[in-house]
Amino acid sequence: MDRTITPVSAGPSSTRRKVRCEWYCLFVVVLTLLGLGLHLGSLDLSPAVWIDEVMILDYGRVLRYPDTEWSVTLAPNGLPAVPLSPLYCLAAWLWAEAGDGTILWVRLFPLITSLLLFIVFFAFVRRIGIPLDQALLLSFALWADIVIVGSFRGARADVAAISLVFAGGVLASKALASGSLRLAFVCGVALALSVLTWPTAVATMPIFLVLLEKPADIRRVAAISLSALVGAGLVVLSWYAYYSFQGFWDRLYTGPLSYAGARFVSPWEIGKTVAVLYRFTPWIFLWFALGLFVQLVRKNFLLLISVLMSLAIMMCVPPFYRWRVVYLSPLLYIVAAKAFEQFSWHRYVLLVFCLLGLTVTVGGRFVSAMIEYSGRNYAAFESALVPLVPNGSTVVSDDYTPYYVALNHGWKFYVGSQRDSEMPGKLYLLAGRRGTAERWAQKYELEHLGVARTEGKQLRAQWRSSYCVDVYRVLGPRSGCIKVNERQQP
Repeated sequence: MDRTITPVSAGPSSTRRKVRCEWYCLFVVVLTLLGLGLHLGSLDLSPAVWIDEVMILDYGRVLRYPDTEWSVTLAPNGLPAVPLSPLYCLAAWLWAEAGDGTILWVRLFPLITSLLLFIVFFAFVRRIGIPLDQALLLSFALWADIVIVGSFRGARADVAAISLVFAGGVLASKALASGSLRLAFVCGVALALSVLTWPTAVATMPIFLVLLEKPADIRRVAAISLSALVGAGLVVLSWYAYYSFQGFWDRLYTGPLSYAGARFVSPWEIGKTVAVLYRFTPWIFLWFALGLFVQLVRKNFLLLISVLMSLAIMMCVPPFYRWRVVYLSPLLYIVAAKAFEQFSWHRYVLLVFCLLGLTVTVGGRFVSAMIEYSGRNYAAFESALVPLVPNGSTVVSDDYTPYYVALNHGWKFYVGSQRDSEMPGKLYLLAGRRGTAERWAQKYELEHLGVARTEGKQLRAQWRSSYCVDVYRVLGPRSGCIKVNERQQP
């Protein structure tokens, strides 16, 4: 009897699932392109040039040129300071140096790293069992998260560090599944690089506990962990050897490290900060709270322990400030996603979150930047400032905003005050606050040269919506009674 084998075709449910995933993929691609367009349209306007952006970029310049004479951040010995975690700083400077060094070009780098977070976070949530369509929407929702967007739009290193953490998580998951010590070694390298990108990355790493939800051979876990430690150790030793060879330890900027161990940060303080940052997108915070409740009911201890460990790291290593919330933000999404992954309605909730995130976070930032365009126009600020200060001058400022002007015109640019013994013969003072000039006038004779300012509509505080500095030439040590000219009115 002749028997024919009829191939089994995919059933209707499988076909519908495939079509649905393709539709959601197209939807996320369209939203991402729209988001990129909005970001690129206002990248040079929002935020105004600020301290973190300038310090990070200048750290990279000092690492690239260790013999430089000036810096916006000085070590206690008066030399240009270097950061504890150098990788992002150096990469940002090399990127700036490879291009035209404008604000737009510099801020393209963190925008690109944000896309890396999009990709590796998607890969990670897929590894922990989130369905494909939900994983796509979840990753876009994180990319449009108000805290994440604020961090990479401000050219901070946080998103790059978190990207390396989740890249390490993907490698760890694959290593646990296959027993590959090579993947585990690379995982350790990625995690060490994340810490050398920004130290607070450690606070995100406890989420790896979710990888152990499925039973695993304890010997395999031990071997994988040991191999990862070897990879991380080699990276840290290489960093230590390089800093020792360059003699950087005396030039290290410790900053917040001096506060470590001084006090514990209360859970209330952390929760209040998170709630304040998410006040414009409260659905994220409420969604997480509901997901946390569901996880408690289900007694999902590994996920709950990972959240508690992340909070403990934040509590034990003060100070706690708004940008540290960035390292907790992915946990908000993972906790809720794991709680509701089995419900079909969850994808529609995530779809709404994506649209709201694009509209409120990305679109809102674009609209406010366009309204404040004249005040945020850095090119106009530079055009007003350059005629007042010759190229190659030594300049001291009480604010970081003129930094890009300094780079473009060869200034030796300092932020703060100079020691009397190191006062150059010819010096310019840029005073964004009236009290700065008054303090300098107590020791030095100042000649007021003019004001460089931009003006426009203000939706927020003036210092966040415009640029303004008074320019003085320092003539020499004060002799007699010197009166500083008042700021000229437009």
